[in-house]
Amino acid sequence: MTRSRFLIALDVALLLGLLLLMAVRFTGLPGHEWLGVVFVPLLIIHLQMHWPAFAAAVRRRTFSDLLNLALFVLMTAATVSGIAISKVLWPATYTPSDFMRWRSIHEGAANGTFFVVAVHIGLNWHLVLNAIRRRVRERFRGPVSAIARQTAIIALAAALVGAASFALDRMMPANQKVEMIYNGKRTIVAPPKDIVVLRREERTPDLRRWGNVVPRFVVLVVLALTSSAARKALRSRSETAER
Repeated sequence: MTRSRFLIALDVALLLGLLLLMAVRFTGLPGHEWLGVVFVPLLIIHLQMHWPAFAAAVRRRTFSDLLNLALFVLMTAATVSGIAISKVLWPATYTPSDFMRWRSIHEGAANGTFFVVAVHIGLNWHLVLNAIRRRVRERFRGPVSAIARQTAIIALAAALVGAASFALDRMMPANQKVEMIYNGKRTIVAPPKDIVVLRREERTPDLRRWGNVVPRFVVLVVLALTSSAARKALRSRSETAER
């Protein structure tokens, strides 16, 4: 497989994975957690394949660079908080209040990731099209030492974001009330004790909820197209001003 085809396949897999991760009731909680386990290595490979851009984002101050850094921070926070509230792979003992604090971080980071990914796709869509058109025949053959160094840097950065997530959890106030649905009605109540354990309705995928994936995909496409159009408009205005 050529480098360009591998990158396209990797990006498509990450996009599909993100859409499925955002539809927990469709996949079921066990499926959601296993998808997360698969998603993280793919994300690390993505960062390594785009290492020059990732490394440059730390030094420069462009909007695209800041967006990439924000995406890394949000995805790492979502991963760390997801591990913290795991009920299947790494179950932990929490009070309902502590669990809801971590869940708030997880949901906030996940929603932020979804929005930033859409903008990220829109701003970089021209690169995807160029890669498809060129069909570069280079194969990925990075030196082992370089790959190890990049992985170590990614792990260190992720550890720092993880530590910040734990600090944020300690600083957040306890969740005294949460919104729950009982008999089809939304009710504000104290966090129930069984919220920290795997409930029956969370165990199996509900394929009837496939429709939950479609609106998110539509929103992602709209945001990506809007970002791409805004980028073209700003670039056109800049070129006109230079003339």
